[in-house]
Amino acid sequence: MKLMNSIKERVGLRVLKSGFAIIFAIYLATFLGLEHASTAGIFGILSILDTKRKTLKVAVRRFISAILGLFLSGLLFALLGYEIYVIGIIVVVFLPVAKKFDLESGFIINMVLATQLLGFGEVTTPIMLNQLGLVIIGLTTGLLMNMHIPYREKEIIRKQQVIEEDLRIMLEIFGYSLRNACPIGQDMDERMKSLIKNIKEGLRLSYRYIDNRYLSSEHYYVQYMLMRKKQFRTLEAMRTSLKKKIMTQMFADALSKICMDLSKEIHTDNDGVEAMKKLEDVKEYYRQLPLPETRKCFEDRAHLFVFLHHLENFIRIKMEFYQENQKEKPREMQEGYDSKELMNQYTKTTKG
Repeated sequence: MKLMNSIKERVGLRVLKSGFAIIFAIYLATFLGLEHASTAGIFGILSILDTKRKTLKVAVRRFISAILGLFLSGLLFALLGYEIYVIGIIVVVFLPVAKKFDLESGFIINMVLATQLLGFGEVTTPIMLNQLGLVIIGLTTGLLMNMHIPYREKEIIRKQQVIEEDLRIMLEIFGYSLRNACPIGQDMDERMKSLIKNIKEGLRLSYRYIDNRYLSSEHYYVQYMLMRKKQFRTLEAMRTSLKKKIMTQMFADALSKICMDLSKEIHTDNDGVEAMKKLEDVKEYYRQLPLPETRKCFEDRAHLFVFLHHLENFIRIKMEFYQENQKEKPREMQEGYDSKELMNQYTKTTKG
């Protein structure tokens, strides 16, 4: 087992599958007595794609395309003779039809089949069945080889942990800035770059995870990443609202405490209800404050109200996600993973 894993890491899983596919397809075609058996191997390699769903989708299209192409090629050869120029006519006629019905993925396969028909010099039922058999063996081999594609679900969950850690630190920075009346430095800019990079990578992994499951339409991870992306946009707005120092500490301290508390509650299972209650208390506190007496106090309060509005939106985004997606949470996440263990594994991976 360790040897196989080592080979996979060094050579690549897709390369290994391609090697097995061409061998298996050629042997099977030869065993069944098909002519041009090596063609089945080439079709097998072409049928190994990145994800399971993509492989199945393309296989169906290529099969339909092959039937259409064989019919068209056989008809044109029978009418115009077995001449090289007929291949060009087949291309001119086939491509527009294939494009209209989204069957272009079968173009190369059809050209191979057409040139072989030219070599046969005749179109008979056994020959057409031979060609169709090569296609079926090649496509089936690709589907079989792609039955095993790692889901990489733990990698997505590790990415969630990293994203949540970025969010915690950013909220802490907001909290410190409000409490100490200091501007937000470059640490926030670097953290924001890291956050959006991790969200995009997480989104890519999540879509790939879906495409590698034939019978599941599990969208939890995609929705999670999209939720964090919305929160990122809100954080950008919060960052903008604190460009200037907030000198009126009496107003800033309450929001600072909310940010610090919220930073400790950033995790997948938090429904956001408690955080929203705290925010409502702060809003009520602000309503009861006397009107600002100085221009600076007025500006500070205006900036804080804008910040508060964005923070409320930040929490509401999570609340809506929790309400809409908690029931769809994958079984693996319901059972739970050790967060510290995942983070340690991620750290070792990135350092290595």
